Amino acid sequence: MKTKTTITFAAFMFFCSLFLKAQETKTDTLTVFNDTIDAPEYPVYELPEIFTTDNNLRLIGQYIPTNWVVTHSTDTLKFRHISPIYRISDSLAADTVKKGRAKLKGLTTIKHDTAYILILLEPLWSGQKVDDALLKNSHFNAQIDKLLKKYKIAHLKEFIDSDDFNIDSETLSVNEKKSIIRYLADKAALEKELILVPNYHTTMFSLFIVKVFPTPEEAMHFTPPGVVMETALIIELFEKYAGK
Repeated sequence: MKTKTTITFAAFMFFCSLFLKAQETKTDTLTVFNDTIDAPEYPVYELPEIFTTDNNLRLIGQYIPTNWVVTHSTDTLKFRHISPIYRISDSLAADTVKKGRAKLKGLTTIKHDTAYILILLEPLWSGQKVDDALLKNSHFNAQIDKLLKKYKIAHLKEFIDSDDFNIDSETLSVNEKKSIIRYLADKAALEKELILVPNYHTTMFSLFIVKVFPTPEEAMHFTPPGVVMETALIIELFEKYAGK
């Protein structure tokens, strides 16, 4: 668990500096708890029974941070942090001077969220079932890759895939717009044929990551960062102890 130790130590050092900073800013009325400094002692939440009957989950369960609640409902596992996380603006996220709760001070409105991970469970897929799904997906992906050339709009790929894409853009000719519409329709139809393949496999289950919040792309827009690091840590446990 070398990586886990490194992450935990880095988080601990960050929270130490956060605590010292908090002592200098007593007027900050917002309390942002962390794992080791100014938080009340977290209770230890019992893991669902599924973590005692599946060998891989039993191993993963040994390393789940104690400030996470795990629930099992039929075919779903949900990991939820017990403390809130706070969304900050783009400008504050990019501010390398302000740290921790200092990024929240002075905001007129503070939106809080909950960090969580949602995992879908299915009975364990056989190796043959995985191979068949990957083969079919490869076939459909190859067809999707040919569509741009089929409709003679390969030169527009970057624009079509961009966040700024607009079918009504004045930069597109009438024929290009018609081709793009056909391309998107065919692509959508082929994508419906793709088979969702499990992210991980344990002794008894195949697991699909349905949702991680915040996502890695969103991580810098939330504080305290230690919670976000723990979200990544839980995913890392599945990466390490649940087979692909």
